[in-house]
Amino acid sequence: MSMKMSMEAKSSLASHVMVMLGIPGYMCMLLSFLILCSLILGWMQLARCRSLTAKRIRNARNHIILGHNKPADADDDASSSFPSLAVILPVRSLKPHSIARWKRQLAVRYRGQINFTFVVESKTDPAYDAIRDEIIINNNNNNNNSSRENFNANANIIVAGCCCSNVTSLRSQKIHNQLAALSQTSSELVLFLDDDMELPSHALEAAAHVLLTDKRPSLCVTGYPCDYVADCQAPVWAHAAAAYRKVLSIPYGFSDAAGFVWGGFMLMHRSDARDVAREWSAGGYSDDLVVAGVAANTQRVVLTPYTLAFPTIHDSTTSWIAYWNYLRRQCYTCFTYTNATMHRVNATMAAVHVALSLLTGIGATIAVTTPGWPLVAFVLITLASAASIRSADLAVWELYVTGCRAAARVAPGAWHDVDAATGFSPPPTSLVPYVKTAVAVVFHQFVIAAAFAVTFFRSDVVWGGRRYWCKGGRLSKVD
Repeated sequence: MSMKMSMEAKSSLASHVMVMLGIPGYMCMLLSFLILCSLILGWMQLARCRSLTAKRIRNARNHIILGHNKPADADDDASSSFPSLAVILPVRSLKPHSIARWKRQLAVRYRGQINFTFVVESKTDPAYDAIRDEIIINNNNNNNNSSRENFNANANIIVAGCCCSNVTSLRSQKIHNQLAALSQTSSELVLFLDDDMELPSHALEAAAHVLLTDKRPSLCVTGYPCDYVADCQAPVWAHAAAAYRKVLSIPYGFSDAAGFVWGGFMLMHRSDARDVAREWSAGGYSDDLVVAGVAANTQRVVLTPYTLAFPTIHDSTTSWIAYWNYLRRQCYTCFTYTNATMHRVNATMAAVHVALSLLTGIGATIAVTTPGWPLVAFVLITLASAASIRSADLAVWELYVTGCRAAARVAPGAWHDVDAATGFSPPPTSLVPYVKTAVAVVFHQFVIAAAFAVTFFRSDVVWGGRRYWCKGGRLSKVD
């Protein structure tokens, strides 16, 4: 009897809530379902494109020229060398796997002259001694070793100094480091690369091939990171942080020139890099958004071939504070710009992101608490979780491993064992990541909206141990 009364009370309370919400509540709920369905379809399309690309790579006769969505023919000039390439890596601090990762980056195949320039802020950075002793000296001593796949690679290190020392031209420390290295390079191509990037062995030649052969007027070739959480015991914050990039990756399933730029991998001609440098010097904070703005202003495309999707293991120890700071840094970039067009684009992106996030989060919450709708919400959220994991974690891992093995067939001895070479393990396939991702997908919608709101009212952000202030879209102060 008491149980029956309790159920009736809950039903009455839910009905009362829905009466108060009325039509707006139902509309919000239905719109959230529509957004979730769109996410599911977008991730399914992205997974399909990446799986098809992996299949094409396996069937391609030429396993190195893998830049375009269609494999190159065997008649392509696979024996010719590529233009000289300068790889610029801004570095800050020394992480547990940094040295091993840098060595793997230097070993990535590139049939042409290539120079790796590591840039640190000062010699007191622990990374300076590690790079000098473990990377540069060992690399240059072994430069004539015929067993090295990248036998034309050289490495050096530059001390850029503090970004706040130049009061006439403020910019972020990362951009400051990149400009210091760019001013000293004479290579035909320039690649701005994050030092913690795990490169597939075909990535450099694939990107260079696209940049040199694509007929469209282009500014640069970029890739995209796909975060996944390898530890099933990781907190939901880690899954929520990974979910952020999974949502933003959807446009890559519909075009190989989606218009987005990722600062972790940007390849361009040296002349174009110098054009970008002028905008970076003028109070630049976000290197990739500035590049996107330059591309839009000059009516050129940003090429994003499907092969350049990089799996990245997200930190399984991510705390709530780290997750919140990560979102704040991401949101802050939308409030930086170099011209009126970029301002409008960034403002529109931020507004749309907040609106869709709130609709999704609130609508899903209403559905879960309304009789008759929890099952529908549960199914859609679970499908969204599965689709995101399939499109990002599993599909990108398949694409990454396929590319590495394809390159190994052409250059025997370079990648005998992909797992051992990269230090990666396949994404977990247990039920736990699916459940945590499902929770993270909904939870993240509220937090990202809050992060945008806080960023709108605050003009400062902490990044890499420095506090930056922005005014009029450009940096006004660095501390």
